[in-house]
Amino acid sequence: MMKSTYAAVALAATTILSAPATADTIAVSGDTTGSPTYNRPVSTTSLSGVGTAVAYDTYTFNVSAAGSYAFAAVSDFDNFLALYQGTFDPTSALTNLVAVDDDSGVGNNALLTNALLGGTSYTIVFSSFSNADAGIYGLGISGPGAINLAGVPEPAAWALMILGFGAVAGAMRRRQAVKATVRFA
Repeated sequence: MMKSTYAAVALAATTILSAPATADTIAVSGDTTGSPTYNRPVSTTSLSGVGTAVAYDTYTFNVSAAGSYAFAAVSDFDNFLALYQGTFDPTSALTNLVAVDDDSGVGNNALLTNALLGGTSYTIVFSSFSNADAGIYGLGISGPGAINLAGVPEPAAWALMILGFGAVAGAMRRRQAVKATVRFA
């Protein structure tokens, strides 16, 4: 019975490790109330004169396959998205900036679509359009490959952890019980 459990864990791990990259969609939510502020860009070459101190949240991620990825923002206020390749520095908002969007989505919501490279680190910055706005929001990211947010283990990492836990459990089960003998002199 124990061998079949190990075989099932090994088969599951192998399946996860060898699965091809497929289309992925992730959704995150947050609240920019009380978040740090920065002078957001208005384009890839200039900073905004209206959004000089907008509250923002960032999400660092990479994708497993090159292709076109969409970033859809939703909030009760006019929002703005900025995409960076690599790191984001709020004191230098034009450095590493790839694309921006204000109102391409429904209403005052940003909808940014951009070609991304597999295995490259990106940062998406959610903010408001103007300084006075902040609050609860949602952000969806979708594209042809797996989307891996920083700090969230990838499927391969989960598979290795499962195998590791299985190996530890197996070693613990096989351990011989130690008999202690007490002698009084």
